[in-house]
Order: sequence, then structure tokens, then C-alpha cells
Amino acid sequence: MEPQSTMHKIKPVLAAAMLAAASVSAQAGTMDSPGFWTTPTIHDYGKSHFLPNGAFKPQPGHTYKIVFALTQGPKTPGEVNPALDVVARAVNLYVASGVPLHWDSALTNPSGRGGPNAEAAARHKEAT
Repeated sequence: MEPQSTMHKIKPVLAAAMLAAASVSAQAGTMDSPGFWTTPTIHDYGKSHFLPNGAFKPQPGHTYKIVFALTQGPKTPGEVNPALDVVARAVNLYVASGVPLHWDSALTNPSGRGGPNAEAAARHKEAT
């Protein structure tokens, strides 16, 4: 009797997993379509797909202060720090939600391997 009740519990879980896999594979085709990924505010960086009915949607009337820790640097010196793409994605999504863009709302904190490019940028700014 015990194996039958266990099987009854497994069937719904298996069915849900198969449905989720089918949904993901069906959606994968649309993810490659033009216009699915957008970069509305920081162009060419932070590709995002805005979901107007998403579970979490920033509210335009609220003030947000976000700190991003940049702990990893780029693989080569001429490359843009990949962590900045995460910052750009957040900015793109917040602005797409109607939150006004205030450049003091997002702070980056470079450290470790994420710091050398920030130091070089500061030296370049001082020199120019």
C-alpha cells in the first residue's frame, strides 16, 4: 500500500515539472525575437525584458537607493566591467517601471578585482 501512495504524490510533481519545462522551451523562442530584450535608458548595456504585470514592480512614487558591490573586474583591461551590466539592467528596469532617473540613486562600490578599473578611471579624470 505504501508504494502506491508515494506514486500518487510523485505524479503531480512530475506533471508540474514537465509543464514548467514545456513552458520554458516555448518561451525560449520568443527570447530570441527582435525587441524582446531592450536597453531603454542605458543603451547597449543591461539588456532587460520588462514585465508590466511582474510580481515585483518598482513604484514610481517611491524613492530607491541601491548599492552595487563590484567585486569582479573584467577579464581583459580594455573590457567593460561585467558587473556594470547588472547596474545598467537595474536602472533600465526601474526607469521602465516609471521610477524617475536620479543618478544619486545607484551607488557602485568597487573592491577587490572590481576596483582597478575604477582607480584608473579616477586617475584619468584627474589628468583631463
